[in-house]
Amino acid sequence: MKKEMKKQIITVAKSWNRLKTDEDRWRWLIKNPKKLCIGLDSSDTFVNYSENFFEFDDEYDFPELKKFDEHIGNSPGISVLLKCVKIESEGV
Repeated sequence: MKKEMKKQIITVAKSWNRLKTDEDRWRWLIKNPKKLCIGLDSSDTFVNYSENFFEFDDEYDFPELKKFDEHIGNSPGISVLLKCVKIESEGV
């Protein structure tokens, strides 16, 4: 992985992890499309680094990202809603 890419990942992680509320996290995702991807399951809502933004061509110890305080679940309707506001998501 290029040095510049690692730098971007660290910048994204620091920016994300400074956020204090879920409302702030959702706003951040709208303002920073495709950098993080929402993971949705029946009991958790979390983010991962987006494969559409970062190139993962080697092993790298990625900084941990804070989870959401409240989960929204995994359903087709939620996925459609997130897509409408240009937030990348995936069911897990």
